[in-house]
This record gives sequence, structure tokens and C-alpha cells, in this order.
Amino acid sequence: MKIIKLFVVYTVVLVAFIEIGLRIYDPWGFEYFTEAAKYKHYLIIADSLTFYRHRINTHAKFMGVDIQTDDIGAVSKHGTKSPDLMVLGDSMVLSWGVPYDSSYMALIGTDLAFGVGSWNTKNEVDWFVKSKIIPKTLIWMIVPNDVVPKTSFEPCWEPKCFFYRNSLLIAVKQYIRKDLHEHDNFLHDAEWQNAVRYMTAFCNYHRINLVPCFYWYDNSAIFRTYRMILAEGGYTLRRFPDPIYPNCFSKMDKHPNAKGHRMIADYLKNIL
Repeated sequence: MKIIKLFVVYTVVLVAFIEIGLRIYDPWGFEYFTEAAKYKHYLIIADSLTFYRHRINTHAKFMGVDIQTDDIGAVSKHGTKSPDLMVLGDSMVLSWGVPYDSSYMALIGTDLAFGVGSWNTKNEVDWFVKSKIIPKTLIWMIVPNDVVPKTSFEPCWEPKCFFYRNSLLIAVKQYIRKDLHEHDNFLHDAEWQNAVRYMTAFCNYHRINLVPCFYWYDNSAIFRTYRMILAEGGYTLRRFPDPIYPNCFSKMDKHPNAKGHRMIADYLKNIL
């Protein structure tokens, strides 16, 4: 019995030291997974159209950054129903890990920025069309995993309890289990392709200046397919310059850090 007790004590101490060590030195960015779980827990709510969305008029803190949503769930500070410049997307528009005032949205003078973490192309198009917001210019941020079908927000695991939401050891486990190339399985999925076609038709009908931008390397089949479908609708898919990848990734994941946001803003200013 004494040996068993000692084993339990040593195991607890070992786990505690590993957890502390990961928090002091996290070379693989596992903290991103715990932050994503807290994001779901505090800011995400179910939605009948897009399966999930932001809570409105809610304040929370993720990645060390304060996030405040407005009365439609947007993170921008100058929301309007008829914006001159709007940005639409997923966590690339949430300004994940960078204060909004330092984000590319703020730096280019965005009137309305709407992005929900892990939304896909269909979620974004469905919400935008139903919102009846008609901007003069719409920057549409696209990333490779936008092709993956979504029926719920899945930050790699369900944040069942405080320990699950905060433990980096749990994050390690979920990171190992995660399929890092799952988006490749949905390259030919009709759902996202039809959503892109609907977006181009909608923007053409309402005379919206659609500026689609791809955040990732341009040698992917997903980039080429998005580019082809957008070209069918009369739009050119832009891609941000190579120095952003990976030099301006945040320390936790592949979202841009503050330097990356400045580079994205400079690029967008040149094409707007």
C-alpha cells in the first residue's frame, strides 16, 4: 500500500513539473489549443444557420488579448450596416493573439470586421448573405481549412472541465491526435465550391467590390481551386507575400503576429 501511495505522489509531482515546464517553455505552441477551448467555452454559442457564432456584446480574453463583441458579434469598433470597407473571414478576422488596434483591419481603416474562429467558407457566405450588409468593398479572408465542413465548433476537443480547458498536457494529447492535413480530404467537396460561386454572384448583383485574399502558400491544390472558381465569377484571388510565412507566425500557431498584421495591412493598402 505504501508503494502505491508513493507511486501516486511521484506521478502527480511528475505531471505537475511537466505542466509547469510546458508553460515556461512551449516550443510547439500547445497553448493555442487551450486558448481555443476557452474561446469556445466563453464566446461561442449555437446558431441555426451557421451552427455556431459569437455571443453578442460579450467581453473575454484569449491569447492575452481582450476581445469585445458588438451587437452582431463583430470584433470591430465601428460597425455599420452600410460600411465602405468590410472584412469577412474566420479567426484571421478575429485578430487572434493581436490587439484589434494593432490588427491589419484597424490599420487599413476597416468599418466592419466580422470573423468567427473556425468558420468555413459556407458559414461565412451564409451569414453574410443573411446579414443584408452591403459594403462598398469586401475583403474576404480565405485559408485552406475553409473547405472543411462544419456542424459545430471543434477546437480539437470538447472543453469538458476546467482541467481540459487549461492543461497543456491535454493539449499535447489532442495535438498528436489531430489530423493536420484534414482539409485535403475536402478539396472536391461541392458545398464550399457552390458557396464561393454564390458569393461571386451575390457580389456581382449588388456591385460589391469583392477582394478575396488567401492566407497561405500558393502551391496548394486548394489555392488553385479557389482561384479558378473566383475567376469564373470575375474576381482575382490575391495571396499575401512570402515573407509572412513563416517569419511572422505567432509563437503559438500560424496566425500572424503583430509584424505579420502590419505586412498584411501594407499589402492591402496597395491593392485597395
